[in-house]
Amino acid sequence: MPLPQLLEGVRVHTMNLFTRRRLDSSNWGSVLCPKMEKKLLKRLQTGRNWRVTQSSQDVFEVFTETCNVMVNLAGCECSCGHGEFRCFPCTHVVQVMNKANLLAYNYIEDYWKTTFYKKTYELPICPVPDLDRPNILSFRDSALQPPKTRRPPRRPKSRRIISFGEQCKEITCSHCHTLGHQNSRTCTNPI
Repeated sequence: MPLPQLLEGVRVHTMNLFTRRRLDSSNWGSVLCPKMEKKLLKRLQTGRNWRVTQSSQDVFEVFTETCNVMVNLAGCECSCGHGEFRCFPCTHVVQVMNKANLLAYNYIEDYWKTTFYKKTYELPICPVPDLDRPNILSFRDSALQPPKTRRPPRRPKSRRIISFGEQCKEITCSHCHTLGHQNSRTCTNPI
């Protein structure tokens, strides 16, 4: 496929993708994207029977069925080791926010929010008119072709081509000791 047609196909595909995602996100009414909203609700349901105690203003302890976990809201840390608190809070952090009457959306990165998603796809990809583009048929003869790899019809060179800066060794005939040839059987010079 020629390059202009390939690029046009990629542009049309990207334009359709942006339009579809822009239209889908216009119907969203939640603060988070739908997948992340479901994830947050699932984490809220998972730990609804856990006991949460407050140690200080920002430090809490969560008692689960299997272990005890420490949550520090100010330092964005949870001792469960999932390490998702900086991007998306783990189940323990969601339970702490629920028990402390804190809004979980304030502790979630803007990346997961619908406003960020809508801003990503709000800029349109405009169609390119055919008037400014050259005719694709004119590229057919001058399109980039692979190099010709066929060997030339003559016998290959017997001597290597010397690169720039390389010194040649002078050849001396063993019969007459002159420079330039080395075959002593066919040497016609007198001794």
